[in-house]
Amino acid sequence: MTKEPSLTVYLAGPVSNCNDKQKTEWRIAVKSKLTRFGHKCIDPTDHTTWTPFKEMVEIDKSDVVIANLWRESVGTVVGIVQARRKGKPVILIDPNFLQSYVLEQIVGKDLIVRGIDEAVHQLPRVYEQFSRAIMVRKGSGELQAFTFPKLHDSLYAVCAKAHIEDVVLPDLVAHEVHRVVRKAGKGGEIASDHIKRLIFATLNDIARDNEDELKECAVKLKREWEEYEKVKKNQRVALEMMTELHGANRDLKEENASLVLKVRNLELRLKGYERGLISSDAQAEEPRESDTLASMVERALGKKRGLCICGVGKPTFASAFERHGIAQDDFARLFEMRLLEGKQSNLNQNLKSWVGAYPYVLYAWDGLRHLSPDLRKTPNLYWGAVANEAVKRFLEGTLHIKSSESSTGAN
Repeated sequence: MTKEPSLTVYLAGPVSNCNDKQKTEWRIAVKSKLTRFGHKCIDPTDHTTWTPFKEMVEIDKSDVVIANLWRESVGTVVGIVQARRKGKPVILIDPNFLQSYVLEQIVGKDLIVRGIDEAVHQLPRVYEQFSRAIMVRKGSGELQAFTFPKLHDSLYAVCAKAHIEDVVLPDLVAHEVHRVVRKAGKGGEIASDHIKRLIFATLNDIARDNEDELKECAVKLKREWEEYEKVKKNQRVALEMMTELHGANRDLKEENASLVLKVRNLELRLKGYERGLISSDAQAEEPRESDTLASMVERALGKKRGLCICGVGKPTFASAFERHGIAQDDFARLFEMRLLEGKQSNLNQNLKSWVGAYPYVLYAWDGLRHLSPDLRKTPNLYWGAVANEAVKRFLEGTLHIKSSESSTGAN
């Protein structure tokens, strides 16, 4: 026996209706042997009180269970079943040849021994065998770790669906399948279809070797498991179809977005061409699918710079454009800025001059003069109380881009 790994071993056996020597003598002998190799033992007789619930908790903490069934004990059998349901190996000491068929199936004949020394010598081999990782190769090619609790829970779920109340049957099937999986998966991998065939073969064997109720339950469980596999297959096909449809829908959305962008670019060029703000060369450019907002504004301006006007100390157009996705560097390249003080008397006249010189003029009138009725009708002048309002109207009017922020009025 080696000192590695250090294991936690639960010592299960009769406790109730036993004298102190019957409860403790064999456990003391096992502990003295195991602790020499660095293993830790959990001994239920170390507690002042013992309860089945406390035993379940401590079995969960252990790596291996050594169970001494020197006499019949319902509590010990429950502990063995609990350990195996968690996928933990159990070495069963049966000195009096109780020879329980159910325990042989659950524990495995090769793990039933007659004495303490034999059980201790089995420990390293048993733990190495049970702790070896086995991977399941699914039909899709995906690898997934095999876990005994998952197999056990699946069998119980199918039993519940089939209204099978036999608590032994799923344990028998799960442990026999687990035993064969460990042998078949020596190379570290087993196919999921192989596990399914093992389940059906085990149920056939139980139905053949037993009579009456157990045989009837095995046949019923096999039929329900076949239906369970069909449902899983149908769900898998439906999921694949949904994934395919989702992908096709995503592709259509991307194609639609590309077409919308192309149409928008063509509309912008046509609008700029009609106003004489975009040259015929710019009009002839092919729409580009990788457009940014800055590049779209640049084409709308037609190789010229726009003009932005607001009052000194008011929110600037640079920050307003940045809120809509145009960086300040791009703004400085695309627009000129004029900061005005107060309600200048000749401002409307200046605005008429500017709208004639620039492809687009954006005007924030807060703190400045209101526009004259004639200027309000100017097609390349976009205005608002503050810079952000003028920018929203500009983007909507030239690029047909709706802002999520509320805005009122028109240019």
